[in-house]
Amino acid sequence: MGTKRLLTLSEAKILFPKKNLLKLVATTDGISDSTYIAHSQHHKYIVKFFETSSVKEVRSERELLKRLYCHGLNVPRWIKSVNGWHLFSYLEGESPQHI
Repeated sequence: MGTKRLLTLSEAKILFPKKNLLKLVATTDGISDSTYIAHSQHHKYIVKFFETSSVKEVRSERELLKRLYCHGLNVPRWIKSVNGWHLFSYLEGESPQHI
């Protein structure tokens, strides 16, 4: 289960109008947050709603990603937040089957 909170493509387009989203796919991995893959003509994004994290925790995660990126690590970048939904850059990869 990757989504607890429903988000439609129409709603995502309203939240992030400058991204010209064409497709929204709910993820199936994950256990705590609602996560979608959003597609525009040339890019993919992660759209995420932190179900149990506080505003302070979300801010800390964004800051951590920024610091890691500045040190040369390949991590998603925060782009924008609207009404509790957060838009991040998308990185190609796979979810591990066994940790």
